[in-house]
Amino acid sequence: MKVRIFALTLAATALFAAALPAADAAVEPGDVRAREAELEELRGALKALRDDLQTDLRKRDEQAASLRDAEKREAAAAKRLQGIRSEQKSNEAQRRKLQGERRKREGELAEERDALAEQLRAAYINGRGERLKLLLNQQDPAKLGRQMVYYDYLNRARNERIQTVIAHLAEIIRLDQELAKIAARLAELAADAKTEVAEQAEARIERAAVLASIRARISKRGDQITRLESEERALGNLIRDLQSVMRDFPVQGEQPFTAMRGKLGWPVNGRLGNDYGQQRAGGNIRWNGVVVEADRGAPVRAVARGRVSYADWLPGLGLLVILDHGGGYMSLYGHNDTINRDVGEWVQPGDIIATVGESGGRRSPALYFEIRNGARPENPHRWFGKALKPR
Repeated sequence: MKVRIFALTLAATALFAAALPAADAAVEPGDVRAREAELEELRGALKALRDDLQTDLRKRDEQAASLRDAEKREAAAAKRLQGIRSEQKSNEAQRRKLQGERRKREGELAEERDALAEQLRAAYINGRGERLKLLLNQQDPAKLGRQMVYYDYLNRARNERIQTVIAHLAEIIRLDQELAKIAARLAELAADAKTEVAEQAEARIERAAVLASIRARISKRGDQITRLESEERALGNLIRDLQSVMRDFPVQGEQPFTAMRGKLGWPVNGRLGNDYGQQRAGGNIRWNGVVVEADRGAPVRAVARGRVSYADWLPGLGLLVILDHGGGYMSLYGHNDTINRDVGEWVQPGDIIATVGESGGRRSPALYFEIRNGARPENPHRWFGKALKPR
């Protein structure tokens, strides 16, 4: 795998040695094409790295690979369900808007019909011969002219009201058709949501079975520490490989990541579970980051501007997002339920990049968060403006 990463890095270097234009500079068509080519190259390099990693996992640990498959399947169903519910919400809002518009149109139609009925009653009372009487009996030509104009005005007003009534009726029919379409779409979405909920439940059952098998194996072999060491090595190798690829795709911003020390906001609202530096499993292994306990599905936000360098499953951390902030700094977000960003995408501080979950074998939902400077983990507490509440 290292040979492949080295080759990818050389290719990236040859293609993108030139510096990127500043973020606030005017973007020419050629620049857009160059950036699109850069993004495709970056995604290709990172995909190759990820595919190698997942292949190695399958060869090394079949049970962990089964856990990965179950959790990714569950996450995919959750993400589709998230999209369905978002569309349902949008359609419901559109339906309420159309229903309000229809009520308004019905009110206007009722007013126009009442006004038209009043005009027709007046015309009936006056009789159809009124105009002829006026012509025969009127002695003053000027007054006759004024009366004729008045009758013409009344007739035009009647015709206009009739046309308005017809227009209101046509609009109500159109709104009814739109409402029928939305009702049909909502019925489809409800059926889709039911399917995704069932898919998610099935994946959770599969996940629970795999986890029970893994825990039984660990209990029998007493190899929890060995497993943690293996997961830590896998993460360290991934970080090094990512930095090799990302070195030629520099992150540019108004200020370096180091300038944000002590000013960041936590990526999720929650309480501190496991803390940086604490021992794990009673051995010499320690936490390199923090575990923030939070509600399942809570939004996970980027702590600073950066680029998504990894968005996939990793042993021990489950669905993991890694952001490259430039200058060798990266932030890691693990145990997610869903991932909302793709590799290569730029994110800004506060952007939602994932949702809290329990992937990677956790028993309860939480976010694992870590900051790395090169291969070295840093105490994340020093980067934030306020402390996390203890559980």
